[in-house]
Amino acid sequence: MAVEKANVLITCAGRRVELVRAFKAARDALGLEGRVFCADCDPAAPALAFADGAFLMPSLHDASYIPALEDCVRRNDISLVIPTIDTELALLASARDDFAAKTGARIVVSPPRLIALCRDKAATARLLADNSIAVPETWTSRAKIREAAPQFPLIVKPADGSSSKDVFMARDWRELNFFMGYVLKPVVQRCLEGVEYTIDIFFDFDSRPVIAVPRRRIAVRGGEILRGRVEMPPQVLEAVQPLSALLSGLGAIGVITAQGFLCFDGVFRFTEINPRFGGGAPMSIAAGADFPKWLLMLATGTALPAAPAIRAGAAFSRFDQMVEVSPPKGRGEPTHG
Repeated sequence: MAVEKANVLITCAGRRVELVRAFKAARDALGLEGRVFCADCDPAAPALAFADGAFLMPSLHDASYIPALEDCVRRNDISLVIPTIDTELALLASARDDFAAKTGARIVVSPPRLIALCRDKAATARLLADNSIAVPETWTSRAKIREAAPQFPLIVKPADGSSSKDVFMARDWRELNFFMGYVLKPVVQRCLEGVEYTIDIFFDFDSRPVIAVPRRRIAVRGGEILRGRVEMPPQVLEAVQPLSALLSGLGAIGVITAQGFLCFDGVFRFTEINPRFGGGAPMSIAAGADFPKWLLMLATGTALPAAPAIRAGAAFSRFDQMVEVSPPKGRGEPTHG
């Protein structure tokens, strides 16, 4: 049988060294030809040093970004483009269909409407609540909060925030007024008490849910998990079923990362949805949910296997590592490879 070929480009690769390694391992396990490329606007991004080839790109805010990405994809015969950060999702989602027509490559990103709903935490909460999926009480105005008269503490966060930036706990009205004035586009939610989980949900290219893997968040830094353990609480698995069905109907593809708390009252409540690979996704991959392998199989027209048994109880701890980086070169030019 002829060996298939699938080149992959991970955009805004940053520190996603684990993800680069996972795609390389998946390629080798499938016996595919192909290279795993990385792109970033920062020549010092660590993941670039671990790719088979790396490219410097314009800023996401530069009008030349999409044309530069198209050129990079065409010149390197890339099949899959894997976004990794929140701020690129809307741009790539809006360009997805035209990009595929021009380059023949698939950007693994959900449709613009789903991205918009997920990027606005107030809209996310309304969407889930309207579909009878449990969320914390959520407000966007002081008047609504006074009307509800909730108990403190309350959580204040930006509607479009990420990486836990500008997330604050308000213990009284004085703090709440301050943080609502400080945070841009503030969303206020009831502070949940319980065990926090991240759930990696994988959807195929027809938006069919394949598997959901809950990870208990044991230690976190800057919003990204440092230590985690794969667990399968029935309450979490039951809660994710209607969420998966909802996201499927909205056209989700690839890995969708949902977060929430299994509260002390036994109810799992979702706090946010990130329609991309989360930083801790390699934990789920190592536990048996080989998302990169499945994406490569879909890209080469290979049927996915039955959902694997997940190693419940598998625990992981992440660490920092130093790498020497290549000197800067011109945008769009490979730093190596």
